[in-house]
Amino acid sequence: MGKIGLLVNYDGHWDGAQFMGSSPFGVCVSTEEKHDRLLEKIYGRVKVSRDRFELKLSTMVNSMTGKKILPILCDGDIEFLLLNAAPEIFVEVVERLVTALETVPMHPTSFSQDAEDKAGGGNEKEAVGKPSEYGTSRNADKKRKRKSEESYEDGNGSELSNTSEEEEEEVDLGYPDPEFSDFGKDRAENCFAANQVWAIHDRRDVMPRIYGRIKKVFLPRFKIQFTWLLPDPDDESEKDWFGVNLPVACGKFMNGIYQETENIRIFSHQISEISSMKRAGRSSYLIYPKSGETWALFRDWDIKWSSDPEKHKPPYKYEIVAVLTDFKENDGIVVAYLSKVEGFVSVFHYKQKNGVLSFIIAPGEMYRFSNRIPSFRLTGKERVGVPEGSFELDPVSLPDNDQI
Repeated sequence: MGKIGLLVNYDGHWDGAQFMGSSPFGVCVSTEEKHDRLLEKIYGRVKVSRDRFELKLSTMVNSMTGKKILPILCDGDIEFLLLNAAPEIFVEVVERLVTALETVPMHPTSFSQDAEDKAGGGNEKEAVGKPSEYGTSRNADKKRKRKSEESYEDGNGSELSNTSEEEEEEVDLGYPDPEFSDFGKDRAENCFAANQVWAIHDRRDVMPRIYGRIKKVFLPRFKIQFTWLLPDPDDESEKDWFGVNLPVACGKFMNGIYQETENIRIFSHQISEISSMKRAGRSSYLIYPKSGETWALFRDWDIKWSSDPEKHKPPYKYEIVAVLTDFKENDGIVVAYLSKVEGFVSVFHYKQKNGVLSFIIAPGEMYRFSNRIPSFRLTGKERVGVPEGSFELDPVSLPDNDQI
């Protein structure tokens, strides 16, 4: 039984015929190597949990019609691979479904228990619809079809169902309709493209404060491949904050593992004008509030929450603000308080708090920002009582009334 060297390209992804972002290493294998035994060697080398992550193996072969990607699924595929003079495999790391069910951030309309609790059991609020199936208008969002009890959504958004069309029933879930604006049109399927960065709803309290960078959009059956962006702070106090899993919505981020989903509802809004930089061969992305946006701040925030994180878990209390200036490294960001206008679902207008209207969030206080809340500026002509220059905020990303 002989030995042969095998080149392993680990933790990348296919982009057409190119395998991008991988880290190469070599392993020595038997000329009679088996599929399961090779997987064990790779798991042992990279030190990732087999229960949590699946390793998908493939290789590139030349054919009469050009290069082809060949999945490696069995012993026969390994035998074919090792016939090459210089065998090479490509390894994609994919989070398993069981883990995804526990860790994927859930949109409030994903029928998870925590989401239904927040939505009041679905009796008082109505959901943002799935644009591909129900259209993108507010009226289309308002009525949704849900399969009967045997149908549910896995954490990646694919529907698992034993029901037929006749068994579908219409139910109202989630959040109230905005009165004047159509937020759904900005998260329809045709809005997604490669290299965009999107805010994703955090399962802890469904606020859109975590991020994914789109790698590929699959059509006609809609599916997105995206890379998680993970906080990558430089400041020691921010490292302590992130180290105890407190929420981070601003600052520097780096690429994490990638995932695929068909569930468009986990996405809230696109992040525009992302700044990026490359250092030591690694890409970083800078995400900060921008002038004209509306955001939620953690009320009574202190960076020292990290010293006792058990006391600082959801549900959080918030203040809603309008961002007046872009972030400056030495100055921070100027914001102004917003208050809800009575008689409207989610209309907010400038209002002083304790005699203060605008104030500065210092550069070292960026973790005070909880999440952006998409909004549209109103003219005052929409209806009697609407203040000119006020904002209509997206109810899906707006904390509950008792948290503001």
